[in-house]
Amino acid sequence: MKPIALVLLTAAAGVAVGWSVSRTHQASVVSVFGPAIGVVDSSVSLEEKPRPVMTLLNGTVHEFGRMERGAKGACEFQIRNDGNATLEMEVLKASCKCTRADLRKATLEPGEVTTLDLEWEAVMEGMAPEFRQEAPVRSNDPSHPHTVFAIAGELFFAVEVNPSRVSLGNIRSSVAQQGAVEVVCNTQEDFEISDVTLQDESLRDYVSFEILPLSQERIDEHQGKSGAKVQVTLKPGLPPGRFHCEAKLQTNVLDAPVPLSIEAQVVGDISIVGEGYSLATNTLRLGRVKRNEGREVKLLLLVKGENHDKIDFSVAAIEPDEGLEVEISDPRPLKNGAITQLSLLVRVPPNAPIANRRGTEQAPAGSILIETTHPRIKRMQIWVRYAVE
Repeated sequence: MKPIALVLLTAAAGVAVGWSVSRTHQASVVSVFGPAIGVVDSSVSLEEKPRPVMTLLNGTVHEFGRMERGAKGACEFQIRNDGNATLEMEVLKASCKCTRADLRKATLEPGEVTTLDLEWEAVMEGMAPEFRQEAPVRSNDPSHPHTVFAIAGELFFAVEVNPSRVSLGNIRSSVAQQGAVEVVCNTQEDFEISDVTLQDESLRDYVSFEILPLSQERIDEHQGKSGAKVQVTLKPGLPPGRFHCEAKLQTNVLDAPVPLSIEAQVVGDISIVGEGYSLATNTLRLGRVKRNEGREVKLLLLVKGENHDKIDFSVAAIEPDEGLEVEISDPRPLKNGAITQLSLLVRVPPNAPIANRRGTEQAPAGSILIETTHPRIKRMQIWVRYAVE
């Protein structure tokens, strides 16, 4: 029995030694190569990587409300770094030159606060009443890589004209026509229009103005503080074609006058038709004229109304007086005597002087002034656009 016990004791000792060696080897492997696959070591903690956090303390949009054109506005946006790493920021290009954005401090340590100053000037003519301008800011915060700060509001003029012009459409030259605009002041309650002048005072025979009070109800509808109504009258006798007049309203609010345009398309007892002629602009287009050939165009003068067959026409002036010729034929009846027709020959003769009359600021159009014995339409002007080459 003793030999058997000795064998069992020896075997047990061998197993113990082997298990000890195995554990030692495994620990060695883990220490060199890390824990074995499938083995979780609860003693190892994974910490989050430090990062900045861009916190917007008062949002990204500032509402200016109603703002007068030409005025300046400014606002501040507060930014704080709520992270545990440095916050880096950069202001990018604003949406227009009228907007300026500046960061008082572009680098923030954790817990620090800075201000983005945003300034804007309402200098853009033609800008829509409702405006929004933006200033983007780039940062190293992964959740705010590109943040857009904006200002918004509604623009108004100190003095506004509603509608912006007097447009009467088609009118008859033998009848007086009226239109009106409402002029509203948005800045003070004692608004007055002291005078109305015309850019071309020679048109004073055809247009007159009357300043009338504007009801408080209409002022309130325009969200203004005071106002006036300007009634425009176009008198009988306007020559046929497009009528355009520029007026200026002098007020007690602005040093510069307020512009006002008056437009109408005049149709009446006398009309002109023919190739290259535009009734809308009273313009005859001859185009490019070869100097050695010249060019001639026949227009028709059509006269109707009372005593239409007794109206005389004559050429009062031609510009240029050399190289442009006009001839009016004798009248003849049409439609059983209801209309009188005359021919108007406009001619650039052969070998006329070289000329550029294309109707630009540098090359003004030629013109033909025709006088009549009509009781109301005393003169008619035709613009001639051409170039002799």
